Amino acid sequence: MVHGLRNILPLAMVVCLALAAPAGAQQPTPPPATEEPKPSADASTAVEITLPPRPVLTFKGQSNWDDGYETLMKAFAALRAEAARLGLAVAGKPQSVFSDTNDTGFKFTAMLALEKAPDSALKTAAGMAFATSPEGRAFVFSHVGAYDDIDSVYEAITAWLDEKGLTAKGEFIEEYLNEPQGSDDALLQLKIYVFVK
Repeated sequence: MVHGLRNILPLAMVVCLALAAPAGAQQPTPPPATEEPKPSADASTAVEITLPPRPVLTFKGQSNWDDGYETLMKAFAALRAEAARLGLAVAGKPQSVFSDTNDTGFKFTAMLALEKAPDSALKTAAGMAFATSPEGRAFVFSHVGAYDDIDSVYEAITAWLDEKGLTAKGEFIEEYLNEPQGSDDALLQLKIYVFVK
């Protein structure tokens, strides 16, 4: 898989064709117009938000691109197990922060938001830590479809930011609203948070 965080390609144009009815044909009453949902690669649905800092349980790791999705899912499972062991209540969906990417893979921090800051006496398992999530002004974008296809979303985000004259800063955050099996599962739903200057 070639992840869109490192390859930005031009967006393809979508052309819609309407078929005209034959002349003189009786036209049935059309149903009320419903707006088609925009594809994941259409970044125009971006919403500006301010992300507050939250207490999180984290795990830092790295992966190659081909195994990336599975690596992230395993990290989330490990975080959930650790939160349960420590008796911590989880608030919200798991997230990943991408801190470094290159042609072969990426480094990440997997995060689970907690309902409240943990007791300072609690000790986490090796490789895990308590922290505070990134905060600040950001735009949130949505993706529905296979994780293998997320490149097009990042390409659209980059083009949208350029069009708006905005500059991304810091790290990208992905929030996984569900966790279907496999990076090719089209049922995946996630949000991408992009911090801007």
